[in-house]
Amino acid sequence: MNVTTFQRPIPIGTASPAARAFAVGLTFVVLYILLAWLARFYMVRPFAITPWNPASGLALALLLAYGVRYWPALAVAAIGTSLLLRGIPEPPFTQLLAPPFRAPVRGRCCARRP
Repeated sequence: MNVTTFQRPIPIGTASPAARAFAVGLTFVVLYILLAWLARFYMVRPFAITPWNPASGLALALLLAYGVRYWPALAVAAIGTSLLLRGIPEPPFTQLLAPPFRAPVRGRCCARRP
């Protein structure tokens, strides 16, 4: 008995939801660190601050477009920026514990209906 099977090629745009979420998160982390690095070129020296911060705008766009479920990518990007650009990590409480609890609370407070 000779059975012939035909395999259809898998279309390119049919990645699993987990793979798509990983790709979005990884792209966000890379762009966030790149934008933070670019913003440091315009640093005001006596205060070591930048007058503009495109990385924050990218973070807001990610959370508005894809939802709060992408907060781990934001945490990884913020920690990666602190480690790569500043050379020292910030306190773990502000980087790891505060954003996951603070952002949903603010979102719920702002989204209350009258």
